[in-house]
Amino acid sequence: MENSRISTMEYGGYFTWGESVPDMGCKRQYIIDFCFIRHASLLSIYAASKVRDGRVPHPEPVN
Repeated sequence: MENSRISTMEYGGYFTWGESVPDMGCKRQYIIDFCFIRHASLLSIYAASKVRDGRVPHPEPVN
């Protein structure tokens, strides 16, 4: 996926994929439900492109 480094970490019931930056609200990060990552890699790529354009809001962590 381009030349960006991909990292994963658990966060509030979600998995955050994106460049390794400490800011959880960074526009280059995108959060996708764990089940979607497991069962639909294409969906994760689609969501990533949407967030890169800044059209997807940063979801709140689920407790």
